[in-house]
Amino acid sequence: VVKPAAYTVQGCSAGTTLVAGTGCTMTVVLQPQSAGDVGGSIDFHVGEASPYRIRLFGAATAAAGGAVSFESGEISFGEVPVGTGAPTQKLKIRNDSAVQVQFASLGFEGTHPNDFSRSGPCKLSNPLPPGETCIAELAFSPAASGERRAQFVVRLADGQSASVGVRGSGRSTQGTPEPVAATPVTVVEFYRASVDHYFMSIAADEIAALDSGLFPGWTRTGLTFKSHATGQPGFSPICRFYLPPTADSHFYSASPQECAAVAAGNPSFILESTAVMHLAVPNPLSGVCPIGTVPIYRTWNRRPDTNHRYTTSLAVRNQMVALGHAPEGSGPDAVTFCGPA
Repeated sequence: VVKPAAYTVQGCSAGTTLVAGTGCTMTVVLQPQSAGDVGGSIDFHVGEASPYRIRLFGAATAAAGGAVSFESGEISFGEVPVGTGAPTQKLKIRNDSAVQVQFASLGFEGTHPNDFSRSGPCKLSNPLPPGETCIAELAFSPAASGERRAQFVVRLADGQSASVGVRGSGRSTQGTPEPVAATPVTVVEFYRASVDHYFMSIAADEIAALDSGLFPGWTRTGLTFKSHATGQPGFSPICRFYLPPTADSHFYSASPQECAAVAAGNPSFILESTAVMHLAVPNPLSGVCPIGTVPIYRTWNRRPDTNHRYTTSLAVRNQMVALGHAPEGSGPDAVTFCGPA
Protein backbone atom coordinates (compact mmCIF):
# COMPACT_ATOMS: atom_id res chain seq x y z
CA VAL A 1 0.00 0.00 0.00
CA VAL A 2 1.49 3.36 -1.07
CA LYS A 3 0.37 6.76 0.21
CA PRO A 4 -0.15 9.36 -1.29
CA ALA A 5 -0.85 9.14 -5.04
CA ALA A 6 2.23 11.24 -5.89
CA TYR A 7 4.33 8.11 -5.26
CA THR A 8 4.23 5.01 -7.45
CA VAL A 9 6.16 1.76 -7.02
CA GLN A 10 7.36 -1.05 -9.23
CA GLY A 11 8.50 -4.45 -8.04
CA CYS A 12 7.74 -6.45 -4.88
CA SER A 13 4.06 -6.33 -5.81
CA ALA A 14 1.22 -7.79 -3.78
CA GLY A 15 1.38 -11.58 -3.80
CA THR A 16 5.18 -11.74 -3.97
CA THR A 17 6.52 -14.63 -1.89
CA LEU A 18 9.98 -14.46 -0.35
CA VAL A 19 11.59 -17.59 1.01
CA ALA A 20 14.30 -17.41 3.64
CA GLY A 21 17.45 -15.66 2.45
CA THR A 22 15.88 -14.09 -0.68
CA GLY A 23 14.70 -10.56 -1.46
CA CYS A 24 13.08 -8.40 -4.10
CA THR A 25 13.74 -4.89 -5.41
CA MET A 26 11.17 -2.11 -5.27
CA THR A 27 11.54 1.12 -7.25
CA VAL A 28 9.77 4.19 -5.84
CA VAL A 29 8.99 7.11 -8.17
CA LEU A 30 7.83 10.56 -7.05
CA GLN A 31 5.59 12.43 -9.51
CA PRO A 32 4.43 15.54 -7.59
CA GLN A 33 1.44 17.53 -8.74
CA SER A 34 2.51 20.79 -7.07
CA ALA A 35 5.55 22.46 -5.54
CA GLY A 36 6.66 21.84 -1.97
CA ASP A 37 7.27 18.93 0.34
CA VAL A 38 5.61 15.59 -0.39
CA GLY A 39 5.41 13.16 2.50
CA GLY A 40 4.10 9.61 2.32
CA SER A 41 4.71 6.01 3.28
CA ILE A 42 4.75 2.44 2.00
CA ASP A 43 2.95 -0.14 4.14
CA PHE A 44 3.88 -3.82 3.82
CA HIS A 45 1.13 -6.16 4.99
CA VAL A 46 2.57 -9.61 5.70
CA GLY A 47 -0.21 -11.20 7.72
CA GLU A 48 0.95 -9.80 11.07
CA ALA A 49 -1.05 -7.59 13.41
CA SER A 50 0.56 -4.38 12.14
CA PRO A 51 2.12 -3.59 8.76
CA TYR A 52 5.76 -2.67 8.29
CA ARG A 53 6.07 0.98 7.22
CA ILE A 54 8.72 2.90 5.29
CA ARG A 55 8.39 6.69 5.39
CA LEU A 56 8.83 8.65 2.15
CA PHE A 57 9.86 12.26 1.84
CA GLY A 58 10.48 14.37 -1.24
CA ALA A 59 10.32 17.96 -2.41
CA ALA A 60 9.38 19.51 -5.75
CA THR A 61 10.05 22.88 -7.31
CA ALA A 62 7.27 24.74 -9.07
CA ALA A 63 6.72 24.23 -12.78
CA ALA A 64 7.30 27.05 -15.23
CA GLY A 65 4.46 29.29 -16.34
CA GLY A 66 3.35 30.73 -12.99
CA ALA A 67 3.01 34.37 -12.02
CA VAL A 68 6.56 34.53 -10.63
CA SER A 69 9.82 32.84 -11.58
CA PHE A 70 13.47 32.83 -10.53
CA GLU A 71 16.42 33.96 -12.64
CA SER A 72 18.56 31.04 -11.43
CA GLY A 73 18.19 27.36 -10.62
CA GLU A 74 19.15 25.53 -7.45
CA ILE A 75 21.41 27.59 -5.19
CA SER A 76 24.44 25.90 -3.63
CA PHE A 77 26.42 27.45 -0.78
CA GLY A 78 29.14 24.80 -0.84
CA GLU A 79 30.83 23.53 2.31
CA VAL A 80 30.75 25.76 5.39
CA PRO A 81 32.04 25.15 8.93
CA VAL A 82 29.24 24.26 11.32
CA GLY A 83 27.90 27.32 13.13
CA THR A 84 29.33 29.87 10.68
CA GLY A 85 27.68 31.68 7.81
CA ALA A 86 28.31 31.36 4.09
CA PRO A 87 28.46 34.47 1.86
CA THR A 88 24.97 35.69 1.03
CA GLN A 89 23.67 34.81 -2.44
CA LYS A 90 21.22 37.02 -4.32
CA LEU A 91 18.15 35.50 -5.96
CA LYS A 92 16.10 37.53 -8.44
CA ILE A 93 12.34 36.98 -8.31
CA ARG A 94 10.54 38.12 -11.45
CA ASN A 95 6.84 38.91 -11.94
CA ASP A 96 5.98 37.22 -15.25
CA SER A 97 2.30 38.19 -15.13
CA ALA A 98 0.49 41.24 -16.48
CA VAL A 99 -0.68 42.40 -13.05
CA GLN A 100 0.93 43.39 -9.78
CA VAL A 101 1.52 40.48 -7.39
CA GLN A 102 1.42 40.50 -3.60
CA PHE A 103 3.66 38.18 -1.61
CA ALA A 104 1.88 36.14 1.08
CA SER A 105 5.02 34.44 2.41
CA LEU A 106 8.72 34.14 1.59
CA GLY A 107 10.27 31.30 3.53
CA PHE A 108 12.06 27.99 3.68
CA GLU A 109 10.49 24.55 3.81
CA GLY A 110 11.78 21.01 3.58
CA THR A 111 14.40 19.01 5.43
CA HIS A 112 16.56 21.71 7.07
CA PRO A 113 14.64 25.01 6.75
CA ASN A 114 16.20 26.59 9.86
CA ASP A 115 19.71 26.44 8.34
CA PHE A 116 18.71 29.07 5.78
CA SER A 117 17.50 32.66 6.13
CA ARG A 118 16.27 35.49 3.91
CA SER A 119 16.71 39.25 3.81
CA GLY A 120 16.76 41.94 1.13
CA PRO A 121 14.25 44.10 -0.77
CA CYS A 122 11.75 41.30 -1.53
CA LYS A 123 9.30 41.76 1.37
CA LEU A 124 5.68 40.97 2.15
CA SER A 125 4.94 44.68 2.34
CA ASN A 126 6.36 45.42 -1.15
CA PRO A 127 4.07 44.42 -4.09
CA LEU A 128 5.93 43.46 -7.28
CA PRO A 129 4.76 45.26 -10.46
CA PRO A 130 4.34 43.40 -13.80
CA GLY A 131 7.64 42.54 -15.47
CA GLU A 132 9.70 43.78 -12.52
CA THR A 133 12.16 41.88 -10.31
CA CYS A 134 13.18 42.10 -6.68
CA ILE A 135 16.14 40.64 -4.83
CA ALA A 136 15.96 38.04 -2.07
CA GLU A 137 19.27 37.71 -0.26
CA LEU A 138 19.65 34.10 0.92
CA ALA A 139 22.02 33.02 3.67
CA PHE A 140 23.20 29.64 4.97
CA SER A 141 24.57 28.64 8.38
CA PRO A 142 24.70 24.86 8.92
CA ALA A 143 23.57 23.59 12.32
CA ALA A 144 25.20 20.20 11.81
CA SER A 145 27.72 18.45 9.58
CA GLY A 146 26.74 16.83 6.30
CA GLU A 147 24.43 17.88 3.50
CA ARG A 148 21.70 20.39 4.39
CA ARG A 149 18.76 21.03 2.04
CA ALA A 150 15.56 23.05 1.84
CA GLN A 151 13.24 24.79 -0.59
CA PHE A 152 12.88 28.58 -0.79
CA VAL A 153 9.15 28.98 -1.38
CA VAL A 154 7.38 32.11 -2.61
CA ARG A 155 3.63 32.12 -2.02
CA LEU A 156 1.36 34.80 -3.48
CA ALA A 157 -1.81 36.26 -2.03
CA ASP A 158 -3.85 34.60 -4.82
CA GLY A 159 -2.62 31.13 -3.78
CA GLN A 160 0.03 30.60 -6.49
CA SER A 161 3.51 29.54 -5.46
CA ALA A 162 6.98 28.92 -6.84
CA SER A 163 10.06 27.40 -5.24
CA VAL A 164 13.75 26.85 -5.81
CA GLY A 165 16.08 24.39 -4.10
CA VAL A 166 18.83 25.58 -1.75
CA ARG A 167 21.58 23.41 -0.36
CA GLY A 168 24.90 23.44 1.40
CA SER A 169 27.11 21.22 3.50
CA GLY A 170 28.24 21.58 7.09
CA ARG A 171 31.85 20.79 8.01
CA SER A 172 32.84 19.79 11.54
CA THR A 173 35.64 21.77 13.12
CA GLN A 174 37.90 20.77 16.00
CA GLY A 175 37.30 22.70 19.15
CA THR A 176 33.68 23.50 18.35
CA PRO A 177 32.12 24.52 21.69
CA GLU A 178 29.17 22.69 23.13
CA PRO A 179 25.90 24.14 21.84
CA VAL A 180 24.29 26.71 24.10
CA ALA A 181 20.57 26.42 24.76
CA ALA A 182 18.76 28.90 22.53
CA THR A 183 16.62 31.69 23.93
CA PRO A 184 12.93 30.86 23.40
CA VAL A 185 10.99 32.97 20.90
CA THR A 186 7.50 34.39 21.43
CA VAL A 187 4.61 32.84 19.51
CA VAL A 188 1.81 35.40 18.98
CA GLU A 189 -1.89 34.55 18.69
CA PHE A 190 -4.26 36.40 16.33
CA TYR A 191 -8.05 36.31 15.91
CA ARG A 192 -10.26 37.12 12.90
CA ALA A 193 -13.76 37.90 14.09
CA SER A 194 -15.42 37.72 10.65
CA VAL A 195 -14.76 33.98 10.44
CA ASP A 196 -14.23 33.21 14.15
CA HIS A 197 -10.75 31.80 13.45
CA TYR A 198 -7.53 31.78 15.46
CA PHE A 199 -3.96 31.74 14.10
CA MET A 200 -0.54 31.66 15.75
CA SER A 201 2.88 32.51 14.33
CA ILE A 202 6.50 32.54 15.45
CA ALA A 203 7.71 34.21 12.23
CA ALA A 204 8.64 37.88 12.60
CA ASP A 205 7.62 38.76 9.03
CA GLU A 206 4.21 37.08 9.39
CA ILE A 207 3.58 38.83 12.70
CA ALA A 208 4.57 42.19 11.22
CA ALA A 209 2.33 41.63 8.19
CA LEU A 210 -0.67 40.80 10.38
CA ASP A 211 0.00 43.73 12.72
CA SER A 212 0.22 46.12 9.75
CA GLY A 213 -3.15 45.08 8.34
CA LEU A 214 -1.63 43.58 5.19
CA PHE A 215 -4.03 40.68 5.78
CA PRO A 216 -7.18 42.54 6.91
CA GLY A 217 -9.29 41.51 9.86
CA TRP A 218 -6.62 39.89 12.04
CA THR A 219 -5.94 41.34 15.51
CA ARG A 220 -3.82 40.17 18.43
CA THR A 221 -5.68 38.41 21.24
CA GLY A 222 -3.01 39.44 23.71
CA LEU A 223 -2.07 35.82 24.38
CA THR A 224 1.38 34.40 23.63
CA PHE A 225 3.56 31.45 24.53
CA LYS A 226 7.20 30.49 24.06
CA SER A 227 8.77 28.13 21.54
CA HIS A 228 12.19 27.47 20.03
CA ALA A 229 12.85 28.65 16.49
CA THR A 230 15.63 26.08 15.99
CA GLY A 231 16.12 22.48 17.07
CA GLN A 232 17.00 21.91 20.73
CA PRO A 233 17.59 18.69 22.72
CA GLY A 234 14.28 17.36 23.98
CA PHE A 235 12.18 19.41 21.56
CA SER A 236 10.40 18.13 18.44
CA PRO A 237 9.96 19.89 15.08
CA ILE A 238 6.42 21.15 14.51
CA CYS A 239 4.99 20.71 11.02
CA ARG A 240 2.49 23.27 9.70
CA PHE A 241 -0.20 22.63 7.11
CA TYR A 242 -2.37 25.16 5.32
CA LEU A 243 -5.93 23.90 4.89
CA PRO A 244 -7.50 25.53 1.81
CA PRO A 245 -11.11 26.83 1.80
CA THR A 246 -13.61 26.05 3.11
CA ALA A 247 -11.30 25.76 6.12
CA ASP A 248 -8.78 28.50 5.14
CA SER A 249 -6.89 27.60 8.31
CA HIS A 250 -3.68 26.06 9.65
CA PHE A 251 -2.85 22.87 11.53
CA TYR A 252 0.25 22.08 13.61
CA SER A 253 1.62 18.76 14.88
CA ALA A 254 4.70 17.58 16.81
CA SER A 255 4.34 13.98 15.61
CA PRO A 256 6.17 13.02 12.38
CA GLN A 257 3.73 10.12 12.07
CA GLU A 258 0.73 12.44 12.34
CA CYS A 259 2.30 14.92 9.90
CA ALA A 260 2.82 12.11 7.37
CA ALA A 261 -0.69 10.74 7.94
CA VAL A 262 -2.25 14.19 7.49
CA ALA A 263 -0.31 14.70 4.23
CA ALA A 264 -1.20 11.23 2.95
CA GLY A 265 -4.88 11.44 3.85
CA ASN A 266 -5.45 15.02 2.73
CA PRO A 267 -3.77 15.68 -0.64
CA SER A 268 -5.33 19.17 -0.85
CA PHE A 269 -3.52 20.29 2.32
CA ILE A 270 -0.31 22.27 1.77
CA LEU A 271 2.66 21.29 3.93
CA GLU A 272 4.14 24.74 4.59
CA SER A 273 6.96 23.58 6.85
CA THR A 274 8.28 20.44 8.51
CA ALA A 275 9.83 22.55 11.30
CA VAL A 276 8.00 25.85 11.69
CA MET A 277 9.01 25.82 15.38
CA HIS A 278 10.17 23.34 18.04
CA LEU A 279 8.18 22.24 21.11
CA ALA A 280 8.37 19.36 23.57
CA VAL A 281 5.71 16.65 23.71
CA PRO A 282 3.83 15.41 26.79
CA ASN A 283 3.75 11.87 28.13
CA PRO A 284 1.29 10.11 25.79
CA LEU A 285 -0.58 8.49 28.71
CA SER A 286 -0.49 11.03 31.53
CA GLY A 287 -0.18 14.22 29.49
CA VAL A 288 2.53 15.43 31.88
CA CYS A 289 5.09 17.80 30.32
CA PRO A 290 8.89 17.47 30.77
CA ILE A 291 10.48 19.45 33.60
CA GLY A 292 11.06 23.08 32.59
CA THR A 293 8.15 23.21 30.16
CA VAL A 294 4.50 24.25 30.39
CA PRO A 295 1.42 22.59 28.84
CA ILE A 296 -0.04 23.88 25.58
CA TYR A 297 -3.65 22.91 24.89
CA ARG A 298 -5.32 22.48 21.48
CA THR A 299 -9.05 22.75 20.78
CA TRP A 300 -10.92 22.11 17.53
CA ASN A 301 -14.03 24.06 16.51
CA ARG A 302 -15.78 20.95 15.10
CA ARG A 303 -17.02 22.90 12.06
CA PRO A 304 -16.61 22.42 8.29
CA ASP A 305 -14.33 25.50 8.34
CA THR A 306 -11.88 23.59 10.54
CA ASN A 307 -9.88 25.76 12.91
CA HIS A 308 -7.76 25.02 15.99
CA ARG A 309 -6.76 27.21 18.90
CA TYR A 310 -3.53 26.70 20.87
CA THR A 311 -3.12 28.15 24.35
CA THR A 312 -1.17 27.71 27.59
CA SER A 313 -4.19 28.90 29.58
CA LEU A 314 -6.34 26.11 30.99
CA ALA A 315 -9.07 28.68 31.63
CA VAL A 316 -9.08 29.72 27.97
CA ARG A 317 -9.08 26.06 26.91
CA ASN A 318 -12.12 25.41 29.13
CA GLN A 319 -13.83 28.53 27.77
CA MET A 320 -13.40 27.23 24.20
CA VAL A 321 -14.77 23.81 25.20
CA ALA A 322 -17.80 25.54 26.73
CA LEU A 323 -18.34 27.24 23.34
CA GLY A 324 -18.43 23.86 21.59
CA HIS A 325 -14.77 23.17 20.84
CA ALA A 326 -13.32 19.68 21.33
CA PRO A 327 -10.13 19.34 23.41
CA GLU A 328 -7.35 17.37 21.69
CA GLY A 329 -4.26 15.92 23.34
CA SER A 330 -2.83 13.44 25.83
CA GLY A 331 -3.85 12.64 29.38
CA PRO A 332 -6.89 13.78 31.38
CA ASP A 333 -6.16 17.45 30.61
CA ALA A 334 -5.65 16.81 26.86
CA VAL A 335 -2.19 18.38 26.53
CA THR A 336 -0.91 18.67 22.95
CA PHE A 337 2.49 20.42 23.19
CA CYS A 338 4.88 21.59 25.91
CA GLY A 339 6.55 24.98 25.57
CA PRO A 340 9.68 26.29 27.29
CA ALA A 341 8.80 27.96 30.58
